[in-house]
Amino acid sequence: MLPTLQEAIEAIKAGDKETGRQMLADILQADLENEQAWLWLSGVVDSDEEKRKYLSRVLEINPDIKLAYVGRAKTHLDMGTYEGAVKDATEAIRRLPDMPNPYTIRGRALNFMGEYQKALADYDQAVKLIEQLLDDDENKDAVKRALIETIQERPKAVPLLLAAARIFMKEGEVEIATRFFKTAQMVDPKAFFEIVDEFYDALKTFPKEKRNT
Repeated sequence: MLPTLQEAIEAIKAGDKETGRQMLADILQADLENEQAWLWLSGVVDSDEEKRKYLSRVLEINPDIKLAYVGRAKTHLDMGTYEGAVKDATEAIRRLPDMPNPYTIRGRALNFMGEYQKALADYDQAVKLIEQLLDDDENKDAVKRALIETIQERPKAVPLLLAAARIFMKEGEVEIATRFFKTAQMVDPKAFFEIVDEFYDALKTFPKEKRNT
């Protein structure tokens, strides 16, 4: 009996990628136009080239699968094809303007291409979007992880470090915020006093009920 797409997804989510991959292959053997099967298959292959090929197939079938542009942009980035990453990330931004991830992907690609100011603008926009998303309590933890990933991509960007520090301070996570402030000081010692002022300004937003805990 032919497995269902849901059975393949459940196998993948349970950590059995090999079984899920085989199920998806069976599904696609019966229906080569199954865009969701191609999309899930792109997430369980080891080769970046295979991943790019499968995501391209998704978009050939249905160019309105927005997350496929994000996935292919990230794959281009991993492959070092930065122009392709910028192109797909830009399309993803057009279709998903409130999603931070395409901005961080495009920012990384632009950084590798030497377009430093454009890259910084993308990282700043990603942080702004993350700040907005933090208002959603349901997704707050996922958003914070995304912010940390953004910092990891550009660890020496002082404005980005300060923005992240303010966000975590506002959320009451003073330990993480302090770490970002200290990193900013190490990156730009000349701005020491300005960064200290920034720290104390941010400390004012630290929730009062947590200050003595």
